[in-house]
Amino acid sequence: MALEYIFKILILLVAVAVIIGLILRFSSDARSAILNFIKNLFPGSNTDKDSKSVEQETFNSGEIATYIESCYNTYSSLSEAEQEDTICWTLLASKGINANKDDILNNVDPDIRNKVEIKTDFSKSYVVIEFSEVGNRIVVR
Repeated sequence: MALEYIFKILILLVAVAVIIGLILRFSSDARSAILNFIKNLFPGSNTDKDSKSVEQETFNSGEIATYIESCYNTYSSLSEAEQEDTICWTLLASKGINANKDDILNNVDPDIRNKVEIKTDFSKSYVVIEFSEVGNRIVVR
């Protein structure tokens, strides 16, 4: 009878250890699911605090390259579980943007140059810099 009691306690301890292990393993997924649920429940609220808008008269290639590097360094340093597609910066220029694709790529750190994709011709007065989780790329649009 005493041996039976010891085995029951042992099985209970193993079950508790497995449950705690599962909670620790999937806690980031659970946190993401809860945040997505809250975003869907309150669509008007801004729970994405990482996206930043910067307004000034104009932006040049060097400034845009700096924002690209900042975005890449911030999000590529996160673990794979924490990475997601995110708009890092929205640059708003009241007098237009004074930049072109080649100048920006020349100003970006050579180590990340091949991870930058520019999809704009800079004809609009804004630029969106976005981190893409797939391939740890930066998309400028």
